[in-house]
Amino acid sequence: MIADAIEPYLGFHPDAELVVALVYPIGTEHKNVLSTIDNYLQQFGYKNNHVRLSPLFDELCLKFGLPWNPPKDQGRLSEYKIEAGNRIRERAGRKDILALVAASIAGDGRSKKSGEGEGRV
Repeated sequence: MIADAIEPYLGFHPDAELVVALVYPIGTEHKNVLSTIDNYLQQFGYKNNHVRLSPLFDELCLKFGLPWNPPKDQGRLSEYKIEAGNRIRERAGRKDILALVAASIAGDGRSKKSGEGEGRV
C-alpha cells in the first residue's frame, strides 16, 4: 500500500478518508481536473473511487416510481437526464438525495473492502 511507504508525520492518519465532489454542467471537460486531483492525492496514499450518478438514473427512477424513457437522440439525452435528476429530487422530497446516493455507494465500497456486507442504493 502506498500509505505504508509514506513516513508518518504529525496529523498523518492512514485510515482517513477524503471526499471530493465535483458538480459540473454536462459537456464540461472534467477528465483533466479528475486526473490532477487523483495524481496529487495519490502522493499522500489516497486511492480514488469515482462515482458517476447519471448512469444510475434509470434504477433510481424505477425505485421512485418514475418513468425512464430516454430519447435516442444524444442531443436531447442530456436534457432528459437533467430533468430526471430534478424529478428524482422532487419525488424524494430532498434536494440532497443524489448526494446521499453517492455517499451510499462510497459506503458500499468500504463495506466490501472490510467484509461488512453489502449495502444498497
